[in-house]
Amino acid sequence: MKPSIHLENLLKTLPVDDARTKADQLLCFRDLLLEANQSMNLISRGDENRIVERHVLESIGLLSKVQVPINARILDLGSGAGFPGLPLKVVRPDLFMILIESVHKKASFLKATVRSLNLQDVEIVCARMEDVAADIQPVDFVVSRAVASLYKVVKWGGPCVRQGGQFLIIKGTEVEKELQLFEKKADALGAQTWRLEPYSPFYETGVTRNSTLIVIKMSRRP
Repeated sequence: MKPSIHLENLLKTLPVDDARTKADQLLCFRDLLLEANQSMNLISRGDENRIVERHVLESIGLLSKVQVPINARILDLGSGAGFPGLPLKVVRPDLFMILIESVHKKASFLKATVRSLNLQDVEIVCARMEDVAADIQPVDFVVSRAVASLYKVVKWGGPCVRQGGQFLIIKGTEVEKELQLFEKKADALGAQTWRLEPYSPFYETGVTRNSTLIVIKMSRRP
């Protein structure tokens, strides 16, 4: 099966429209990333042949786990090469996406990619999250993928999450120590409820890795 057809079929299982066009856009994003990765370290060389499987599917799989309202504001903390924020924006163009990336060359790649894909309502901030959180208008979701410890992600991103907003954090399978520290600080951070669940979106394909999804609902801004 051709990658474009395979991806198109998977997109049809999500609450998105025009799966074919969006599959083509995601593959264009993959090609842009491959080209840029030749001159800068955006992803590991070992992942170049599995960008869709390792990165894109893990990103858009969030839509199968959490209901994301129309026109929601989402902040991608430590976006790096654009995961999970850019794939989410491609398949849900109604979302307002804020990408936080402190490394200048990575932020430049994100800006160029947004222009190439003709994406609207995307804000790219080249700064550390803890330095700009207080200046960002409240968001509905903060998404993050292997950026920092669970505690730090919530501490840094908490000031810009509205009351009732959520963190969607993708981690590896070993999160016990991080969870223990987070739970000790949860009340001070403004966390109301949280849950962990195994995360292997599109598991039927056999290509996504086993990860953990942590969903945290915020009762207030810290």
